[in-house]
Amino acid sequence: MTFEEKLEKLAESQVAHAQRMDEHAATMAEHEARMAAIDRTLQRVAESHARHAEGMDEHKARMAAIDHTLQKLGDSHAQHVEHMAAIDRKLQQVSDNLIVQGELLNRLDRKFEQLAADSAEQGERIVQLARTAENHERRLVGTEDQIALMISTLNSLLQRMDAFIQGLQKGDGHLAGAS
Repeated sequence: MTFEEKLEKLAESQVAHAQRMDEHAATMAEHEARMAAIDRTLQRVAESHARHAEGMDEHKARMAAIDHTLQKLGDSHAQHVEHMAAIDRKLQQVSDNLIVQGELLNRLDRKFEQLAADSAEQGERIVQLARTAENHERRLVGTEDQIALMISTLNSLLQRMDAFIQGLQKGDGHLAGAS
């Protein structure tokens, strides 16, 4: 996966996170609207209680039901707040992981660039070595030709010296003029 693809994936993840955050904000707004509605209901109940003192038992039952509903909503709200805090912690972890992954990708990119540079340098050295080897091979061929010429010349010289020595020798194998 290329660095650009990873960045694109990160952007998509961030968009999805933003959408989830918007959904959570809408849910929170609904809860706040419900809480406001409950507050208005409580206000009306209190006014009704003052006007209808004789129906106190019924009113107490209604208040207990309202209190129970408020307790449920409070518990639900607390759970929602805890859930949002957990989501925020997870998002922070994801963000930290993405930062670490970005650093790792940067290191890999730098290593890859260094390897590419080293490879190019090695390629240049190999070309230079090949040229040097060709030059040495040409010199070696020239040297072989010179050695062959020297051997041929030396053989010719040895044959002449051998003939000269044989001409100086007498028939008994001694040199002429020796006593």
